[in-house]
Amino acid sequence: MRHQWRKMSLHMCRLLIVSYYGKFYMHRLALIFLIFCSNAYSQCWEVGDLKGVSAKKGSKYEVSKDGISKSTFKINISGKTSSVTPSSDLKCIQIAANSLTCLYSEDEKGTTETWSVDPENYVAYYTKTNSGFGMFDGAALFVGNIKGLCK
Repeated sequence: MRHQWRKMSLHMCRLLIVSYYGKFYMHRLALIFLIFCSNAYSQCWEVGDLKGVSAKKGSKYEVSKDGISKSTFKINISGKTSSVTPSSDLKCIQIAANSLTCLYSEDEKGTTETWSVDPENYVAYYTKTNSGFGMFDGAALFVGNIKGLCK
């Protein structure tokens, strides 16, 4: 039901944007709805049961099965104020309607994460690279489940 409401609101926003640019006499009404619709593109999902593969320096970059099954993450995709919880040190930015990229950098260390959600299929996917962390240098790719919207 929530996905249907979101799809309807996004569709309504697109129609109103077209109306706004195509018919100037509706500009006030369209502007009001555009303000309302700006929140339709901002969403927060709870994600968990991440399973996938990783290749780390500690295992000589051999690809092996990996997972983060006991943690739940809150993926808040909302432009420049996007965030991933619990990852307070990461600076995140929305890069697409359902994707964000997060960065962490300190001295010789760096981490890059990407998070994407597919709300229609209740799936989330996540990539991570580390550099400068010794045995933890490497990359990982995980796919998990969308548990629902953030509470």
